[in-house]
Amino acid sequence: MELKLCRRCKSLFQYTGGKPICTACKKEEEQQFMEIRDYLRDNPKATFVSCSDATGVPVKLIEDFIKEGRLVLSPSSPMAPQCETCGKDITTGRLCQQCLDQLGQEVKGNFQKQQQAKGMRSTRR
Repeated sequence: MELKLCRRCKSLFQYTGGKPICTACKKEEEQQFMEIRDYLRDNPKATFVSCSDATGVPVKLIEDFIKEGRLVLSPSSPMAPQCETCGKDITTGRLCQQCLDQLGQEVKGNFQKQQQAKGMRSTRR
């Protein structure tokens, strides 16, 4: 096990994986997530600022919940983030489905090329 400083409260804790935050901060963040989730269920047209003002949850943390895929917005939400590759509006995560598919194809193609190159090297010996 590894010791780390909590990214939020700066206390030393035993890191077991995932976000580098202590157990107390994880519990607090989970509570904040539930507050945002519930608020957005009741107010699907809310903005980042109105969500933050109503719940006390920082805008940055709300954005993180969306990027992590934990928080899925309605397609009509004014908080819709943009795909980090093409800029298209999305409802969760970092990439739109089209860019995810393209990335998957590129990774698959690169993997196949590596496998072919390994096969060529082993047959030459």
